[in-house]
Amino acid sequence: MKAFVTFACDSDQHLRMVVNMTLCLERNGARAAMDMFHYTMPTDDKIGWIRRMYAEAEVIMVCISPQYLIQADPLMTNVTVNGNGLHTSLIYRMIRREIEVTGTCRRFICVMVGDDTTPEDIPVLLRGCPTFLWPAQYGSVLSYLLMPNTRPQIRFMSESDGLKTYTQL
Repeated sequence: MKAFVTFACDSDQHLRMVVNMTLCLERNGARAAMDMFHYTMPTDDKIGWIRRMYAEAEVIMVCISPQYLIQADPLMTNVTVNGNGLHTSLIYRMIRREIEVTGTCRRFICVMVGDDTTPEDIPVLLRGCPTFLWPAQYGSVLSYLLMPNTRPQIRFMSESDGLKTYTQL
């Protein structure tokens, strides 16, 4: 299973938690790549590498945090994003485009990283995705990713009908 981990760096502690989560996935059999600070990321074509890892991933893990919400969609929060948040905005636009085209968030999961993250930090577009707490629910994250036949049937809300219809996986 290939996972692509996207996040915004809230703090050094938050970064360590995301790195440790990615390493935990790899130790348990997943092939995981982070959208920045990953050892396989080339220095000369970061955007191309991000697009390739995103396209190849079976699951996109969106690490939710207060900073992620700000960087993902700066127009919604009326905040100017510095150069460090441009990858987050780019990947969020890729996620938004995919959900608009496919009509489903089947490939995405939200992982709320750290104690200061709340459900309000999840961008509206992703609020119908499966959501986990890290590290509190690490076993559930691993089961969801590595044992897809044991996944519970999840119902996702569709925005097309005013959040009234559901799509069964």
